[in-house]
Amino acid sequence: MHDTHSIHDQWNIDTRDSFRSLTSSNGSVDEQQDSFAWHLKQVGHLSRREFDRIDLPALIDQLTLHANHHVFQCRSLLRDMMQFLILLSSAPAAGADIRSHWKQELSFRRIQFQAVLRRNPSILRFLPAILRFGWHSARHYAAMDLNSCSYLPAHVREVVLEGEKPLGNWSERLTTHCPWSLAEIVGFDPNNRYDALTDSFSLPFTEPAH
Repeated sequence: MHDTHSIHDQWNIDTRDSFRSLTSSNGSVDEQQDSFAWHLKQVGHLSRREFDRIDLPALIDQLTLHANHHVFQCRSLLRDMMQFLILLSSAPAAGADIRSHWKQELSFRRIQFQAVLRRNPSILRFLPAILRFGWHSARHYAAMDLNSCSYLPAHVREVVLEGEKPLGNWSERLTTHCPWSLAEIVGFDPNNRYDALTDSFSLPFTEPAH
């Protein structure tokens, strides 16, 4: 059995010429046609200080997209967390299995969210905007789930929907303002560098009895 070092050493040997060929290529490469080759070509220009040959507009676009990816990832994670919290606090007749699934998903996203912030602390300044955007989106998707009771088995769903009918549409029943603080949603205070996610399953409310 090969040890890890020898496997990586062999990979470097096997791919060295291919990487070198792409970074030193003088041919034209379109980023839209072959992103991998384009990126390596830009690496080659930068390493040789051929600044006048860099595809500057496309490079700026790529760096911007890469930076935005982290912000959009946090936005998506926070939206999902709030959606699961809404469901855990409000979903009528949700059984133990689906509630356990929601808690697992909430926990997973909290861990991911903390990891992204730890690697990219400058995203902290975007959190108020991320929270506002995330709540609007989470409220919308949670209302769809609650209105349809899609999480329930078919034979139970009809009974629950009939009982919920007089209470009205969940889009109007859910508050327009997020009822939880950012720290309660993500499980730690992102603005406190010493705070830690100690319990990724914690809920900012008393779990309703079912």
